[in-house]
Amino acid sequence: MEKPVHFIKQVLTVSLIVGGLGLISVILAVVAELTSPIKASNVQSDGICEYRGPAADVALISALLLLVAQIIVSSFSGCCGCCCRDPSKPGATGIKQMCAIILAVVSWLTFAISVLVLISCVIYGLPDNHGQCRLVPVGGFAIGGIFAFITVSLAIPSYIVEKGRLRDD
Repeated sequence: MEKPVHFIKQVLTVSLIVGGLGLISVILAVVAELTSPIKASNVQSDGICEYRGPAADVALISALLLLVAQIIVSSFSGCCGCCCRDPSKPGATGIKQMCAIILAVVSWLTFAISVLVLISCVIYGLPDNHGQCRLVPVGGFAIGGIFAFITVSLAIPSYIVEKGRLRDD
């Protein structure tokens, strides 16, 4: 059993780091949305796509930070409760473990959606085969940011529940 002070410090530290990375990821997704071109006249010059802007780079950094946050929370929680199952202790521990697993799995699903949306918007914004620019649909990067927020909002409670369950065992 861990010492309570060490336990609290670790939970706070991991939660703050993951929350901070998640917040930066959300902010960067919003920045990508705000810097994404909205008019074709802003992105075409002589029929050749020259505009790239910071939106694509910012969105990729957002996805990368979200990945780092997910890896951190998953590694510190011990595989979302799947690895540390103790069938001899039913009851509240089983409920906590199930909650941690559900939160972790849904967190990874929303992570995948967020990253796929962000990367899809980046890819869609690349020039087509004829060198013509395509505009990312309005709100595309913002949707990725919303899912990034949901991801971190589920990952942190999953970690806290799992750490509390392991401490109680």
